[in-house]
Amino acid sequence: MTESLIDLIIHPVRLRILQLLGLGPLTTHQIAGALPDVPASSIYRHVKLLHRHNLIRVVETHRVRSLEERVYALARPPRLGEADLAGMTADDHVRSFTLYTAALIQDFANYVQSAGDFRPLEDRAGYSEALIYATAEEIDAVGQAINAALAPLLTNGPGAGRRLRKLSVISHPVVAPKTPDAEEQLTGEDQGQPSTEG
Repeated sequence: MTESLIDLIIHPVRLRILQLLGLGPLTTHQIAGALPDVPASSIYRHVKLLHRHNLIRVVETHRVRSLEERVYALARPPRLGEADLAGMTADDHVRSFTLYTAALIQDFANYVQSAGDFRPLEDRAGYSEALIYATAEEIDAVGQAINAALAPLLTNGPGAGRRLRKLSVISHPVVAPKTPDAEEQLTGEDQGQPSTEG
């Protein structure tokens, strides 16, 4: 069975492997070291699958004892295009978002559990949300401002006191809960029935 780009990317382990390789080339051994919660045999299997489908490529090889070790890098950005998104069902989107947030949870858990002295304020670690009323144009302006602020950081390398960090932005419209008054108004006025308010 041929796997679609959606099926290849929307997987908890493969998604994390692609995210790691987005930071730079790595060997399978290095990937496994960065994902200690995933069995090494599983890492090797998923790396082979990603390579077979040309999502990652070999950029270097070298001998380690009697074995050949490969260094992998992204072959292309693992982003879904308009055609891919158009082919996704509502269930596909929910599955994709579920796996994405599961990966966020695992990364945060790894950070918290690896920190001997957990200091979120000092580490600038946290999570928050805000409910806002905004037009599509206003949300676009926020996204452009975030991208402009991040752009100079994307070329930074390690060192000089820098620490590898993850910044995730999730945005979606909120389905407002229906209040009893709103439901009453819908069943009365919108369906052509007399309103019970009076």
